Amino acid sequence: MESISDGHGNLYIPGAQRLVAILDNGVHAMLAPLALIAEESKQARELHQGLRARMDRLIAARAAVVDDMISGKTIADMTSGRPASGDSLHVLIMDLHKEVNRLQREISTEEVEGAKAYDITDPDRVRLAAFMRGVIRTASLKFDHPGLGTTAARAGSTLLIQNDLGTTDAHVLVVRVTETTALVAHTDIHLQRLRFLQSLLDETGIRWDELRLHQGSAISQSDLFYVARGRFEAQDSPALLYLLERLGSRLVFLIDWNRARKRLRLLVPMNGR
Repeated sequence: MESISDGHGNLYIPGAQRLVAILDNGVHAMLAPLALIAEESKQARELHQGLRARMDRLIAARAAVVDDMISGKTIADMTSGRPASGDSLHVLIMDLHKEVNRLQREISTEEVEGAKAYDITDPDRVRLAAFMRGVIRTASLKFDHPGLGTTAARAGSTLLIQNDLGTTDAHVLVVRVTETTALVAHTDIHLQRLRFLQSLLDETGIRWDELRLHQGSAISQSDLFYVARGRFEAQDSPALLYLLERLGSRLVFLIDWNRARKRLRLLVPMNGR
């Protein structure tokens, strides 16, 4: 798929209208569970109304996408991920993500080794327990730093495991497990930290796609974040469980990684890096 610039800040992107429609539908879908509980309390009602008003305002203010032509400014406005830069669909989605996660924790039907879980199967419990064994084995190394909260749910044929690695909205790891295949998605503002996690999992045989850079704003370099996607095709169930446990055990080393790296620079030469 090729994109073509008209030289005046506009881009022809095949399928742009469809992609924007999918995005809007996704935001509506994230609002749906909050709408269901809106009448339970004044706080829940005000929360839903505020988020719905933001969505309506952002969609109404967006320039129309006609014949798959979209401006660079429209893309930047939608994808900016820094609240300080102003509201955007990206910021709204992060806020919705927090609220949906909070709701999922509240309605979770069980705990599996400390993970909040909802509507999972017996095989899911075995896989989630393996992941959590890894998390628990090394979790004490984070000391009192927040992070490593885990939630899990089933979506169709897939077990979804999410680990919030800290307080930063852009620092999240999601694992999608279908039969004996695990898909890992890791977002971060630090490229070195993404590569560090990959190096920690070298011996597992997980195959990583090329790292992708996303720029949330056309103006601010601080809106840059990276996405790493890995795929693991297990030969059998024990191999899958090993991957999940190993992955869980490595996450603590990403907690407060940037501050630790800066402190180590005072003691260890970094060869100009």
